[in-house]
Amino acid sequence: MDIWTNFNHLLFSAPACITCKTTQSQKQGFCSGCYHDLPHISHSCLRCGLAVSAERQCACKDEDWPFSVCIAACAYAFPVDALISQLKNQHKLRVSESLGLLIASQIKRQRIELPELLIPVPTSTERLQQRSFNQAVEIAKVVGKQLSITVDYASVTRGKQSSVQKNLNKQQRSHNVDSVFILTKPISAQRVAIIDDVITTGATTKAIAYLLRENGIKDIQSWAVARTL
Repeated sequence: MDIWTNFNHLLFSAPACITCKTTQSQKQGFCSGCYHDLPHISHSCLRCGLAVSAERQCACKDEDWPFSVCIAACAYAFPVDALISQLKNQHKLRVSESLGLLIASQIKRQRIELPELLIPVPTSTERLQQRSFNQAVEIAKVVGKQLSITVDYASVTRGKQSSVQKNLNKQQRSHNVDSVFILTKPISAQRVAIIDDVITTGATTKAIAYLLRENGIKDIQSWAVARTL
């Protein structure tokens, strides 16, 4: 009897929290304690996504951010930075579910007008061969399912860039992605959201936004799991 009880407990109990791995997950893959301790962004500039206090106005400029809305769920700090690294570098695809749920929850809290289409930031062929998946696509699948929004996997593709973005400064990042993205077919939607794991300088998502704007898309949002501070 004890054997069957233990077997059923293992079979039907919730999986462990993806952060502490010692307590059953209760919310979006986290236990209640770990979820509470996440670096949630409660107030942010909707133009650039930076966390700001409710009383303070962000110093960013309209002309530098081509988005109608820019939103991240959390600050790029522990444990979110570690979870993103686990997804990208250790192929822990289970983590993408929790990260996507964090974005979806943040979008619901903001009560913004939802886009017609989600476009995950494409990865290069070389990187796709190395990892066998694109983390932005995996995250976008979860967000699309939660918010009932179609995900477009093919309309925007990525050519070869000269350097890896994380090794570059702000100016180098911007130059590195100039003309690297390609629109493979017309997009009929007029309101889209670009999905990525992290917004740092915004160079990558900005490059895609400028491409979409040049092709007639007027309302472009940027959604991410995390925003650097």
